[in-house]
Amino acid sequence: MQESIAAELTEMVTAAARQLVVGDPADSLWTKDIDCAHRMARAVHAGTVSVNCYSEGDMTAPFGGYRQSGFGGKEKSLAAFDQWTQTKSVWIQTH
Repeated sequence: MQESIAAELTEMVTAAARQLVVGDPADSLWTKDIDCAHRMARAVHAGTVSVNCYSEGDMTAPFGGYRQSGFGGKEKSLAAFDQWTQTKSVWIQTH
């Protein structure tokens, strides 16, 4: 089955690749349009979004994915404690 569509798929991918325009990496989104970067970051359903950089983060930045890309919690930072903590408020009126 795959062999029957290999030539057609190769042609389609090649045609799409020829239409790609590779820009100057020095002309980054950060310096060009920070509002666009923020809109994109809000739209992406991910625990970490990097724009024009590789962001490993540090111990103060929570790390963890959403949905199938994560285990359902956060690692690193104080946010990691939240997955092991159950908060409860109790109000008692005394006379």
